[in-house]
Amino acid sequence: MFKQRWYVVGKSERYDSPRVYALDRIQNLRITDAKFVFPPDFDPKEYFHYSLGIMVGEEEPVIIRLKAFGHQADYIRARPFHLSQQEIEKQEDYSVFEYFMRPTFDFYQEMLSQGAGVEILSPEPIRQKMLGQIRWMESLYQRPESAPSKKRKCTSSEK
Repeated sequence: MFKQRWYVVGKSERYDSPRVYALDRIQNLRITDAKFVFPPDFDPKEYFHYSLGIMVGEEEPVIIRLKAFGHQADYIRARPFHLSQQEIEKQEDYSVFEYFMRPTFDFYQEMLSQGAGVEILSPEPIRQKMLGQIRWMESLYQRPESAPSKKRKCTSSEK
């Protein structure tokens, strides 16, 4: 379960790797005689070990540092984002946390949900990717409310 949604890990006929499916989004299900057995070396805990959420991604895990301000640091201490979380610096008005994980879509969504309460310090490419998303969001609020909005799909490079 992640974000009040149940998921199942399974195999797709289209892909060679395990896939994660939200149970409430399955629209068509048929029972067949086909059998699927997870490979003996598949370990669900290891599969999700370096991920925040249910997205696994192809990225290699990296050390990510973020600064949490004020009460947000208390919240993160009480509800860690990831099992690798370590508080490496504690000051009166902020704390710095370190993680070893993949920077997946779920990671960026969680960071965005923290608003101005957190700042990604490093690595620089992840910081810049977040800055790109923040700038895009800012541009949405800078156009007049009555202006017709262009349909725009967020690309995987922005996620």
